[in-house]
Amino acid sequence: REIIRGRGLVCYEGSGLISFNRLSSYLEYIKFSTEVTMKNKSTVIAYEEVIQDLEEALTKIQGQDDQGQICQAMENLGRAYLDSGDTPKALTQFEEALKIAVKLENKEKQAYLFGYKGMALKAIGNYKMALQAFKKSNGAAKTVQNAGLLMDSYMQISILKSEMGKETEAIGSLNSAIKIASETNDIQRKMRISSLFTDSFYR
Repeated sequence: REIIRGRGLVCYEGSGLISFNRLSSYLEYIKFSTEVTMKNKSTVIAYEEVIQDLEEALTKIQGQDDQGQICQAMENLGRAYLDSGDTPKALTQFEEALKIAVKLENKEKQAYLFGYKGMALKAIGNYKMALQAFKKSNGAAKTVQNAGLLMDSYMQISILKSEMGKETEAIGSLNSAIKIASETNDIQRKMRISSLFTDSFYR
């Protein structure tokens, strides 16, 4: 039975672990609300407690030597660190998880992790490295033909380039994203991309 939900975080009664549900993209992840709340209760759960649970979960999973699960647990913990503002620790988790994803040749996981890494690098103001990470996410998404991830990486690249003052390149990335959205009839992302076009126009 589900008892907690927020920012992509879901806990199931009796599971013993707090784990993240897989979201369709890292762009969607950052749009969740800023609090984790107990479902049907007013209790606010401190992120320190959530992180502690995820750290314990990672330690437990590491003892099982299942590289895929370890990679996922590191991603979960990294996302919690990123969400709480502890960017250096988030980067460490994403980079360690990436080593495993590369070893496992899991391109889709690499696409997600490079995206999260780009977000973390952007958060600390390292736009150059963030752009490289988003481009790697984009490349991995192309390899596995994941349209959602591909569009999201284009949007992240566009937002970053716009903030760097490279409006023409930013619009080019949005054009690539809107083309895929039209081909796949992804209404939600079409709306998001259109909003970014508007933001770019009024800059």
